[in-house]
Amino acid sequence: MKAVAEAKIKTDEIDSETLAHLLRADLLPESYVPPKEIRDLRELIKRRAFLVGMRTRLKNRIHAELAKRDIDPGSPLFTKRGRALLACLGVDAVSQLLPVMETLDRQIGEISAVLKRAAAEDGRARILTTIPGVGYYTALLLVAEIGDINRFPDAERLCSYAGLVPSVRRSGGSTVHGHITKEGSKWMRWALTEAVHSHLRYDTELTRFHKRLASKKPGQVATTATARKMLKAVYCMLKAGEPFQP
Repeated sequence: MKAVAEAKIKTDEIDSETLAHLLRADLLPESYVPPKEIRDLRELIKRRAFLVGMRTRLKNRIHAELAKRDIDPGSPLFTKRGRALLACLGVDAVSQLLPVMETLDRQIGEISAVLKRAAAEDGRARILTTIPGVGYYTALLLVAEIGDINRFPDAERLCSYAGLVPSVRRSGGSTVHGHITKEGSKWMRWALTEAVHSHLRYDTELTRFHKRLASKKPGQVATTATARKMLKAVYCMLKAGEPFQP
């Protein structure tokens, strides 16, 4: 596609001819179009993430409003007792946000209930929840983003799809590996990174791998490498239909 995007003379006629030549030579990459049930699942998962993000921003705003007034409630803010205390403070900037948070809580709960039922009915999601630290939401997100596991010939292709492989610059006899490409599904990268943080509470080969790498590399590098290793395990589990082996 660079032949079109970087052309010095760019007209509709020239672009059409270039695209026709690329198509004739089978040089146009194909895009995976998931079935409708996978598209619907992706939309529901991302809607929940959007609502949770809104709720988090509201919580941060409440913390900021209390800090401006040097108010320390002295207890967890967003429990039932904490919210009752916030409502009694008489701070309009805080009390006006509480009903919005309650609405978001209800909507998130409704979507979560739907996703829990979907995870219980999906054999692939049930397999992925056998990974310590992977809950129903992360499992469904991975299922939705991967789609048909058979479209990936090996685990490395799946890691590349998630943007978890290092960039490579090779010229002559010199090869330089850079940061991960961050191409493909940003949702998979986010979900796997969060899953790794939860997984480290358990004694598995992945945890030991992270500890070995973290003793020599920055923590984020170790987490990213462990996320890539976890995704390889996901590939094997989905291909074989087998649960996680610590």
